[in-house]
Amino acid sequence: MRPTGRFFTVILAAMTLWILACGGAQQPDAAPQSAAPQSAAAAPTAPAATAAPQAMAQPTTAPTAAMQSEPVELRVGSVADTYRNDPNDMSRLNIAMFPLNTNMFDQLVLVNHDFQLEPMLAESWEYVQETGSWRFHLREDVAFHDGQPFTADAIVNMVATFWSQGAAGNRLRINESSASAVDEYTVDITPVRPHLRLPEDLAHSSYGIRAPGSNPLDGTHIGSGPFEFVDYVKDDHITGGKNGEYWGAVPRVDQIEFRFMPDPNTRILALQAGDVDVIFDVPPEATSLLEGLDDIQVLPTGVSASQYIMVLLTGEEPYVLTQDIMVREALGYAIDREAILEVSFDGYAEANQLFSPPGVLGEYADRIVGYEYDPDRARSLLAEAGWTTPDGGDIRQKDGRDLTLEFINGFPAGPENGQTAEVIQAQLREVGIDLKVTNVPDNATYSSLLKDKQGDLFLEIGNQNSPSPCFLAGLFYSRYESPGSYARGFAPGPLGWPQYDDAIDGCNSALTTQEAAMHRADAISIVVDESRSLIPLVGITRIYAARDYVQDFDPHPVRLHVRWEYLTADR
Repeated sequence: MRPTGRFFTVILAAMTLWILACGGAQQPDAAPQSAAPQSAAAAPTAPAATAAPQAMAQPTTAPTAAMQSEPVELRVGSVADTYRNDPNDMSRLNIAMFPLNTNMFDQLVLVNHDFQLEPMLAESWEYVQETGSWRFHLREDVAFHDGQPFTADAIVNMVATFWSQGAAGNRLRINESSASAVDEYTVDITPVRPHLRLPEDLAHSSYGIRAPGSNPLDGTHIGSGPFEFVDYVKDDHITGGKNGEYWGAVPRVDQIEFRFMPDPNTRILALQAGDVDVIFDVPPEATSLLEGLDDIQVLPTGVSASQYIMVLLTGEEPYVLTQDIMVREALGYAIDREAILEVSFDGYAEANQLFSPPGVLGEYADRIVGYEYDPDRARSLLAEAGWTTPDGGDIRQKDGRDLTLEFINGFPAGPENGQTAEVIQAQLREVGIDLKVTNVPDNATYSSLLKDKQGDLFLEIGNQNSPSPCFLAGLFYSRYESPGSYARGFAPGPLGWPQYDDAIDGCNSALTTQEAAMHRADAISIVVDESRSLIPLVGITRIYAARDYVQDFDPHPVRLHVRWEYLTADR
C-alpha cells in the first residue's frame, strides 16, 4: 500500500481547485518554458589570461511600471523561510540572498538558463597565471542603495569580512587577505590553493555584494540590486522596493513582497484566490488542475536539482548500522525510483542517478552505474551481512537488535521532498528494514541534526546552484582545514577512498570545463558505486505558477538564479 501522509491534503486542495474551475473555464494557452540546462559554464581553456564572456548589451528601462498611475506590487508565495543570520559563521549571513534570492544584492557574475556565466558587476575577468589570481574588471557606473559608489574596495571588504569565513572560505579556497585592489575598478582574488572554478562559484547568490559598513547582524541589508530592502519579518515576509537608479534593467514593478508559505497547498489556494501573483514549487500532482484554470499559467523549468539520500559513515550509537557497506548497498537496490517519480513528482522529474543535471557531465555520464530496483539482491546482501528475519516477524534482526534506521527528511525542508520518505519507508519494509521518518520543518533544525549526526539517512534536494562542474560533487571533500558537517559525516576519503578527494582536487584545478566534468564524474562514481554513501534518486523539474496578468516571467531552472526585475503585473 502506498503512503498517504500528505496525499489527502493535496487531494483536498485539488478538489477545491476543481470545484472553482468548473465554471466553464477554458484551457489556457501553453505556458512558456525555460530552457533546460545544456552544459556547465565554460571555464578557462588555459590558465593564462583567458578572456571572459563579453559583457551583455546595455539594458533599457522597462516603461510598464513607470506609466502606471498607481504603484504596482508583485506578491510572491515563497517556500519556507530558511534564511540564516548566524553570528558564529559570517559566511552564513544570507538574508535576502539565499536560498530565496530577492535580487537586492548583485553578484560579480550571473548564471544564464544554459548554466553559462554572464557578466554582472564584473564586466570581464581573467586568470593571472603568474600569481594564481583571478582578476575582475568591474563596472564603473554602479552605486549601492545608500549612495556609496561600488569599487574594488567593496570586494576586498566582502572577502575579508564574509566570503573567507567558515564554509564559504573552505569552498572558495580563500582567506581574509586573498583580495587586493589593483586600482579603483580592478580587483584580484588569489585563492590559497589552486581554484580555477572560482568565477563559477561566485555566481552563487550567497556571494551577493554588500555596501561597505553595512552589517546584516544589526538589520542593515544594503546592496546594489534592482530592488532595495524594505522590511523582513521572519517566517512571514520579506519586501523590496524598486531601485529606480539601478544600473541595469529598472524593475517593472514598484514593490515585490515574498510571503513565506511552507505548505504548498496554501500557496496554491492563495494564487487561485488572487492573494499572490506568483508561487514557487507547485506540487506536480496539482499541475493538471491549475492548467485547467483560464486565469492561471503553469511554468515548469528544466531539470536542475537532484533528490538523493546521504548515508552516515561516521555515526555513534545508535547511528552506527550504516557503517556496514553491505547495508548501504542493500538500501540502494531496495528503492524503486519509478514509484518515487509517480507518487512524489507526477512525471515532473526523471530517474536520473547522476547527482547532476544531465548536461553537466556530458560524455562522462556513463561512468556512474547507480542502482536498478532489485529487492531480492537487497535481501541477499542483508542476509550476508548477518541480518535475518525472525520467525513470524518482518523486521530483520542481528544479535537481538532490530534493523531500524532513522531517516531525516530533509533539506531544504521536509514538505519540498514530496512523499519520497514515505514511499521509501514502505519499500524498505519489504526487505526487512524498519525506517523511522523524522520530518524536519526548517533548514536550521536540519542543519543541527546534520552537524550532530543525529540520524542514519538524510534526504535532500540539491540544486546545481553554480555552473561549476565541481559544485555539489564536492560536498564530501575532507581535505579542508576545518571540514564542515557533510565532510564529518559522509566523507569517503578518510575511510579508504582517498581517490574521491583526489577527483575533487582535479576538478578544481582543471584547465577546461570538459576536464572538470570528467573529474566530477569520477568523484560521483566513487560515492555512488564504491563507498555506497550516496544514493541518488531522481532529477527534479521546478514548477512555478502565476496569474495570467503576470508577463515576461521565464523562471531559471535554479531558484536562486531567478530574476524578478523583468516581470510585469498589469492587473
